[in-house]
Amino acid sequence: GNGKDRNVAMGPSLDFGNTGAGVPVSYTALKVPDEWLTVINQDDADFKIREIKFDKPEFKVQTLSGDDVSNMDLPVGSTKQFEVIFLPPEVGEYTANMSIYLDQDPTAQRTIEVHGRALFVDAHGGGGFGCSTGRGTGWGVLLALGLLRRKRRRA
Repeated sequence: GNGKDRNVAMGPSLDFGNTGAGVPVSYTALKVPDEWLTVINQDDADFKIREIKFDKPEFKVQTLSGDDVSNMDLPVGSTKQFEVIFLPPEVGEYTANMSIYLDQDPTAQRTIEVHGRALFVDAHGGGGFGCSTGRGTGWGVLLALGLLRRKRRRA
């Protein structure tokens, strides 16, 4: 943590895809565990993840159990996965840099890009085409698919 370049891996770059403005979406609800934010200590010494932070307020990171990421031990050879939340305030494209800081080092050890698009505003808090937690498919999509199938069968 004294300016030493630590052998730490962080990735992959994250893309939330399309979502609704004003609706928080968790990355773990959208993707499989192999695609979640992962940090690996590949160094020959233990270190602490002092913090993981973004250069834009539309994203935040936390532990999978919902806790803040601060001064978290990462022993040699260990792997930790994290939750990333996308909080788009309005319709638009959002790109941020997420950086990891180790021990007391003032310089980020790794930085990756995070991207998301808010394409519509959800007035009901249901996430538009998904539910409010971002898990599953929204009822509107299921209803639309059911109506399409019914129309095709009659044709």
